[in-house]
Amino acid sequence: MRVRDELGELFADVEFAQAFGVRGRQGWSPGQLALVTVLQFAENLTDRAAAHRVRFGMDFKYALGLDLDDPGFDASVLSEFRARLVAHNLEERALDLLLAALKSKGLVKADGQQRTDSTRMLAARDLLPAEHYLDSGYPSAELIVGMKEGFGVTLVTPVLLDSSPQARSGAGFGRTAFAIDWDNRQATCPRGHTSTWWSPTVQRGTKAIVVKFDKETCQPCPVRDKCTRAKNGGRTLSLRAREQQRVLDEARAQQTSQEWRAKYATRAGVEGTIHQAMAVTGMKRARYRGLKKTHLEHSFSAVALNLIRLDAWWNGHPLDRTRTSHLARLDQQDFNLTG
Repeated sequence: MRVRDELGELFADVEFAQAFGVRGRQGWSPGQLALVTVLQFAENLTDRAAAHRVRFGMDFKYALGLDLDDPGFDASVLSEFRARLVAHNLEERALDLLLAALKSKGLVKADGQQRTDSTRMLAARDLLPAEHYLDSGYPSAELIVGMKEGFGVTLVTPVLLDSSPQARSGAGFGRTAFAIDWDNRQATCPRGHTSTWWSPTVQRGTKAIVVKFDKETCQPCPVRDKCTRAKNGGRTLSLRAREQQRVLDEARAQQTSQEWRAKYATRAGVEGTIHQAMAVTGMKRARYRGLKKTHLEHSFSAVALNLIRLDAWWNGHPLDRTRTSHLARLDQQDFNLTG
């Protein structure tokens, strides 16, 4: 197995020592059991099937450094091993050891580009990227500003567009058509009139600022139809805090460009990783009951997926062929028949 040749011993027994006693009959190596568990998830095996592969599979024996006549172990040993890891809060130990090994070989590093779904995990392992690509379910102005100020990470992610009627129609005066004087707490409309109301508030649990223009100013305005649909009042704006609003405005402007879209295409690869996780490790459905055991499952699944991808990279093999939709396949068949 190429992984063993490249990385050597990934899981030393000493790393799991706190979960195993020093007295009594000598059992199987915790480090070897950790590797067996990784291989089990890499091939989506049951405990019984994994124990069978250890006993009879040449590939498992090589990866574990076992003699060809090694009898292996009973399948129940794997269940006991997982229980010990959970009991001693070692659910992420295998993942930590893998990342440490990859970091020492320069295969992962900080200040690059990442397209994971967990910034917390990267921060905990001192692998924060300069840019982190996220899907549209994550971003908020608070998160974008907080990640930049707190961790120095730029989030590359689509934000919600201005949902005002004017912005949606593309024919009226959206938020960006108004100049905001933050120091004097005042907004100026495209016609040069200034607001008369500036009030901090909370909207749907988020801090905001409501800005209003006087109805005497808006009612007779010749471009009123492009600015507000209010029958009795003037135009109203909802703003975030100063820095959050600036970041939000910039993000909305950038994500409409072809350059940004081409850059964000990097994110698409993570969907393939998620598909691989479900198809290979079966993690769409939890194997075990309880949050801690499920967390253990996810951690070992992550190790398994990374080793699969490393093995493919070292051997120059593509991870998978590009998916072709049903419609595209039908079009191709029709083309072949016509030809």
